[in-house]
Amino acid sequence: DHVETRTRLRATWPLLLLAAVASCADGGGPTTPVGGAVDLSAEWESAAPASLGMDAAALAAALDHGETLPQLISVVVVRHGRIAAERYYRGNHADSLNDVRSVTKSVVATITGIAAQDGLLSAESTIADRMDEWTASLDPARRAISVRHLLTMSAGFEWNESTAPGYNDWVLSPDPIAHVLQKPMLHAPGTTFTYNSGAVHLLSVLVEKYAGERIDQIAAAKLWPRLGVSRVPREIFPHDGRPNSGAGLALQPRDMAKLGWLWLERARSGETQVISEDWVDRGTRAAFSWWPTWEPLHEQNYGALWWLYRSGGRSAFYAWGHGGQFIWVDPSLQLVVVTTNNWRNVPSAVISAATRASMELIVNRVIPAVR
Repeated sequence: DHVETRTRLRATWPLLLLAAVASCADGGGPTTPVGGAVDLSAEWESAAPASLGMDAAALAAALDHGETLPQLISVVVVRHGRIAAERYYRGNHADSLNDVRSVTKSVVATITGIAAQDGLLSAESTIADRMDEWTASLDPARRAISVRHLLTMSAGFEWNESTAPGYNDWVLSPDPIAHVLQKPMLHAPGTTFTYNSGAVHLLSVLVEKYAGERIDQIAAAKLWPRLGVSRVPREIFPHDGRPNSGAGLALQPRDMAKLGWLWLERARSGETQVISEDWVDRGTRAAFSWWPTWEPLHEQNYGALWWLYRSGGRSAFYAWGHGGQFIWVDPSLQLVVVTTNNWRNVPSAVISAATRASMELIVNRVIPAVR
């Protein structure tokens, strides 16, 4: 029941410059990976690019180009489950924690999938039954908002993420949940894409109410150990101690690559099925009509807290954080590429340039190194 127009998309979020990788050209899920699933709880293994089917000189040239990008602080390239290359810039290191901003949302998609795998909720679970602290007096349309609507950014609230007061007005509000729920409803839930960090935080609290524990607690028990991740600082809302689920997670670049590889492997880490394959398909399936976007990308869409991309017969999906934090996942190439950038205390024009430059590095320099 998702219907969207390009005009409305431009109106709801003017910063739609880049696209995530889609499930496949016909809108289905990612392809089955080659070989057995990588045990992501262990450290990454590295291998020579040539042994992984990559042009070593072209890959080195891509990473050398990264030296010319003033905000870029890391690139990690994983192919066939091995690190083919990585480079750290401007004082960043392999063990540095980088604030990945809205990559946090794709982590929330994964944690929600864990709760669904455990039978605690479904995509059609609504806020009506579990959030009366906020929703008892709300109209039926708001009370009918479901997990699916929140995952696909189609709850229907009036929201403009990219202009003042926007995100900052929400994140500084005394009650971020009430702030979202009290926004006017511009569209019926499930019909219109409107990028909304506050709605993703609403999703995380809904998961908490169904699961009986906060999403960071679920992740600490059932996600991070399976990825071998031990350091995961988060922004915390001071009034209730909940983590900000719209942004603010910090990860090492190699750990970002593990999240990408988990989804590439259809949610398997070694012998463990972390979330269901159906949830992976849901997350990487186009929820809206495709729309054109800026080069080096061609067509863009949104799944369930993952961005989607296609160009001709090629497709991929990706996590995208403010300022050029990317986890690019191409199952057909058995490829994951991570970039992180310094986004703090720089003008918006610099942020936009860094975002574009990082995507150009991935699409026009790293991917062509695949043989």
